[in-house]
Amino acid sequence: MKLDKGIKMLNSEIGDVFELLYRCDKTRHTAKLLVEWLIRKGGYATPSELSDFAWKLQRGLAEKDFKYRRSSLYRTVFRRLLDFGFINEQQVYDAKSGRVVQAYVLIKQPIPRRPPLGGKSFWKLAWHISHAWNSVIEQAVTKG
Repeated sequence: MKLDKGIKMLNSEIGDVFELLYRCDKTRHTAKLLVEWLIRKGGYATPSELSDFAWKLQRGLAEKDFKYRRSSLYRTVFRRLLDFGFINEQQVYDAKSGRVVQAYVLIKQPIPRRPPLGGKSFWKLAWHISHAWNSVIEQAVTKG
C-alpha cells in the first residue's frame, strides 16, 4: 500500500484503522467484533475467555448469521493485533477470582499529539495508524 493512500484513508470520514490492517471484509468485521468484545469485558481477557469467544465465533453464536474459523481468528486477526502492539499479554488482577492472572489487554498507543513533520514517511503513517487505533478505543469507551 502506498503511503499517500494509507494517510488519505485514515484522514477521510470513512477511514478506519481496520481497513488498513485487514484486506477482507469478513476479517475486518471479525477484528471489530474482537475489539468490541474486549472493551465490553473491561479491556482485557484471559486466554481461556478468548478461546471461548473463538469457539462462539466459529459456531456462529457471537453474532447472528456470522461465523469465522477459530484458527483464522488466532492466525490472522489476533496475531496481527499482537504483532503491531495493539494487544499485549500482561498480568492483571482479576476481581472475580481474587488473584493475578495472565490476560490479553488492549493497549492505547503512546504517541505525541501532533504527527511527525515532513513529507510522506513510514513514521507519519505509523503515527496515523496509532492515532486511529487510539480513537477506536476512546470512542468505544465513551459509548460504553
